[in-house]
Amino acid sequence: MQSNRAAGVCPKAKAEGDVMLVLYGTETVKGGPGWKMTPRYTDSRVLIVLASGQGHLSIGKQTYRLRQDVIYICPPGETFGMEAESPEGLDLFLLAYEMYRINHPNREAVRLAEGGGLFPERGEMPVPSSIGPAAVCRTIHQLWTSAECLERYRGQLLFLELLYSATKYSGMAAEDSQSAVERAKAYMKAHYQHNLSIEQLAGLAGLSPKYFVDLFKKVHGVSALDYLTGLRMEQAKQLMAGSGMRLKDIAHQVGYNDEYYFSRKFKKETGVSPTAYIASRRRKIAAYGPGVLGHLLALRIVPYAAPLHPKWTLHYYRAFRSDIPVHLSAYRSNEHWRSNLELLLEGCPDAIICTDDLPAREKEQLERTAPVHYVPQQHACWREQFKGIAAYLGLEEEADKWLREYSLKAEAARERLQREVGGERFVTLSVFKDNCYLYVNRSIMEVLYGDLQLKPAHPLGSDLIKVPITPEELGRCAADRILVNVCQETESIRHWDLLSGSPPFQNLKAVRDNRVYTVPSDPLREYSASAHERLIEELLQLLTGNRPS
Repeated sequence: MQSNRAAGVCPKAKAEGDVMLVLYGTETVKGGPGWKMTPRYTDSRVLIVLASGQGHLSIGKQTYRLRQDVIYICPPGETFGMEAESPEGLDLFLLAYEMYRINHPNREAVRLAEGGGLFPERGEMPVPSSIGPAAVCRTIHQLWTSAECLERYRGQLLFLELLYSATKYSGMAAEDSQSAVERAKAYMKAHYQHNLSIEQLAGLAGLSPKYFVDLFKKVHGVSALDYLTGLRMEQAKQLMAGSGMRLKDIAHQVGYNDEYYFSRKFKKETGVSPTAYIASRRRKIAAYGPGVLGHLLALRIVPYAAPLHPKWTLHYYRAFRSDIPVHLSAYRSNEHWRSNLELLLEGCPDAIICTDDLPAREKEQLERTAPVHYVPQQHACWREQFKGIAAYLGLEEEADKWLREYSLKAEAARERLQREVGGERFVTLSVFKDNCYLYVNRSIMEVLYGDLQLKPAHPLGSDLIKVPITPEELGRCAADRILVNVCQETESIRHWDLLSGSPPFQNLKAVRDNRVYTVPSDPLREYSASAHERLIEELLQLLTGNRPS
């Protein structure tokens, strides 16, 4: 995003001062069919507007169906991501802004963590159709990128007018058909255990059944009946995990009179039978780290507690947030370990599995909570880590079977890649803040250059974990293909935009041949069995357009 600054004051005086909104930058985001934007961390407020296409937006742990008559707000210190669901992809505008309070009499500006109730903090806000938020944002972006200061100031005024109109309209809007759909949705949450029909739900919303079905799918991205099934399955999982109830009673509790129909439905929705799911939940195993979680899931163990977050562990959060009862913090380098320990102490797990590179005081506290199995982090490869966890849990046969299947999958992918890329040479890069690095971690060494036998465009060694590199130095590598991982934070994304558009970078052979690929941090930076299986799938999709069968 650009960061030219201008100020606008929202005239609602309070005893402690006036609220001021400052637009910091604008950005256009476009993606084709199937495009996904990995959740991006933001340290400012971001206003998000859909220009065209269909898809979903996630803000933190909340997911929204993108609409053109709504603006969306992501607060500072949160993540947002997107996913296209239409043939034309997605086209959006992002407007970064901040709120300040001007304190009297010294006129000191204080950044507000919260808006004080004057403006919405997060989520979605309907906008009057007469405004046309996408057209307004397009004008704001054009003005903001102008070289004329007065034009940027005008863009600031239009931004304030847009936020004012949305806030005013949101507070005054009468209940409409969408809120009627929300009323039916709330009824499903409260009465999922009953026999609900489309006719009954449409009647509650005051809409015709056909219009209700179409509107529910448009607003929430899933049909009303699929949403109801999801509610029932999530509740069933919770009952299986800790209630000790019979399967027949669980089926009745979540709205199914026929135990066998419920079992078939459960397996169709989750991929495993209720009996297998219950068996996997009998032991309360805590995964103390994303890598440990990846190893356990390869053993078909869904842990009782694990680190989950829509940015730091996106794949696991999406797939298992309703299956794992205790969500530990996954923020950066286990920064919130004390609160994690408190959650574990309350949950009383049967065992904790973690890596052995923790500080001594953290290990001491863990060992007071439950028996701990330490996984050697630096002195064991991922296969040895995986087999060690399996031995601790008495699942050696399951581990051996998984490793055999992994080897077959890697071999098939290797043969396919040899046909597609032959002897072409690869470079892997990492972009973080204002630097670009030659990046080679253990996963890259062992999966890309080991299991898949891709050819590096430079000598490999332990000193290449993270080495700053310029486009000129990159050119001397003469790489045929470049894999780049960009940290999804504003400063890093801005640097990548500048770097990738620079003449030295554009002159690289891989760039001229259109063979530069962005690789997400998940699974590239995770060292585990599940992550490496997914990494093979991601690379095969990137380089050939196909996934392994």
